[in-house]
Amino acid sequence: MNSILYYYKYSRLLFIAFVAFAAGCGDFNSRFFSGNNMEPKAEFINEIFMEWDTAYSPGGSAAIVKDGKVIFIKGYGYADLEMNSPITPKTGFYIASMSKQFTGYCLATLIFEGRVSLDDDVRKIIPELSGINCKISIGDLVYQKSGLRDHMGLIPLSGHNIQDYITGSDVLYLLNLQKELNFPVGERWEYSNTNYFLMGEIVKRVTGVSLREYADSVIFKPLKMDNTLFVDSLETLVPDRAKSYRRNRDGTYSNDPFLDATVGHTGVYSTAEDMAKWLIYLRKLYKEEDPVFNLMLQSDTLNSGDEMDFYSFGFFKTMEGPVNYWHRGSFFGYKSIIIYYPERDFGLAMLGNVQSFKRRSYAEKVTQLFYPEDKKNEDVNHEGFSVTDFIREINIPVDCSLIKKYEGNYIVEPMLIYRVSQTGKSLYFGEYGYDEKSKLIGIGSNRFRDENNKFLVSFYEGDNSMIDSLVYTSESGIVAGEKAKSLTVSDENAFLGDYYNDELDMTITIDKSESSLVARNFRLGRIRLIPTYADEFLCDHDFFSYIRIYRDNRNSIKGFLLNGFGVSNIKYEKLSIHRLSEK
Repeated sequence: MNSILYYYKYSRLLFIAFVAFAAGCGDFNSRFFSGNNMEPKAEFINEIFMEWDTAYSPGGSAAIVKDGKVIFIKGYGYADLEMNSPITPKTGFYIASMSKQFTGYCLATLIFEGRVSLDDDVRKIIPELSGINCKISIGDLVYQKSGLRDHMGLIPLSGHNIQDYITGSDVLYLLNLQKELNFPVGERWEYSNTNYFLMGEIVKRVTGVSLREYADSVIFKPLKMDNTLFVDSLETLVPDRAKSYRRNRDGTYSNDPFLDATVGHTGVYSTAEDMAKWLIYLRKLYKEEDPVFNLMLQSDTLNSGDEMDFYSFGFFKTMEGPVNYWHRGSFFGYKSIIIYYPERDFGLAMLGNVQSFKRRSYAEKVTQLFYPEDKKNEDVNHEGFSVTDFIREINIPVDCSLIKKYEGNYIVEPMLIYRVSQTGKSLYFGEYGYDEKSKLIGIGSNRFRDENNKFLVSFYEGDNSMIDSLVYTSESGIVAGEKAKSLTVSDENAFLGDYYNDELDMTITIDKSESSLVARNFRLGRIRLIPTYADEFLCDHDFFSYIRIYRDNRNSIKGFLLNGFGVSNIKYEKLSIHRLSEK
């Protein structure tokens, strides 16, 4: 085995040296088009990114590789609006979840070397997870089937602002409190950042060095990815770093900063230049059937025996049509995407520093430029929804005395609710929680169209002759919604009280405001509770999203179960009746 490992490592070093040579160490901008007939394509790519090629805006960078060579690489917009620093191929971007493939590669290397195995119990390496009373294997982390709650959802629920300074120790402390899972291990696939954070921690504990140091030694330094690194401390200097921005409604830009210093699931800063080198290296690994890369592409199975072949070691895998391996990253203003098509010998990476950087759309347009067969045939007529000319002409005034019967919230699914409301003498329709709403025009008994003829809404009565449901028809399809339950004063009073969860060490108070029930906590603020089904509420908070009341056999309220970003069924137990009203 030692001789095999020696040969493998020596061969890999030769591959890496070749990749560094192929990618080049000079200025990519000076040789975009050489020998590739790229001039027309370059003009089209520039048009794609035109909105960022301005005197004062953030933007991004793009790298395209073909047949093992960089054929296009360029930056658009500014890395730092305050310093007027333009984005170049050497500008460093936070690539967020795209970091997972580097964590995956590090762990796959350790597995190949026999230092850990996919079957190892994670709790033996990270005893902070001992509160979980079942085995979770390294493979469960790799294939995103552990059931572990996403710490990116737990952090704000524990009272931290998502922009607070968060370290790996903070995450481990929070995970140490967890006793339950979102679902039994291996029951289903669910993307959780916790899995890859723990993979990074395993690399650290097995090797005795930080994930940053190990990734440097096995990936970044050998490939001469000189401006790529895991940033595990706020003190770390990142050369030519792009700042994070958001675009305001008036078209201006604001800083969109964060203080997260956790790694594994995220944490890498990289450049278009370095990502091109990585893409070329993936090509070599694929063509040479590298054993580490082959391990990274292996599929797995769920408890049911169903195969999972779409995610492993930090890569999403599209196996139908043109096979490709890809991942996206998104955190505050940073947006990124990488795609590698092995059979086409083609890959691209796009990195941005503003929330409105549409990297997925850009990647699709660039790919279609090289492979027009991927473009959807826009000339094909698809049967879709349209309001007929006859209906467009109908306008039946709604009896103002009857408008009230339509008003209310209609549940399409727990996280999607349509709101029907009255303003003046008119009825309006929109998605709950959004300002945008459309005026409804009557076209028949309990039937309406919107004033722009984009959709139809039909209301239906129940056994009590009251409106209790609707059907919404648009170009996207047909969905039905059930009218939400209305609460009596007695119903509301029964929910009032203090509720405690020991996995977050957090108390939530359910109280009354002038217009609704609210859940409140000093750090989380006031969260409005919108009744949906009996004993269930939608919550107007990104992470505290949906709660379901549970009762004892005497029908007394015992507590509620919380669902939010990456977390399911966090149990809060009722402590006491709280009768103070919030004004």
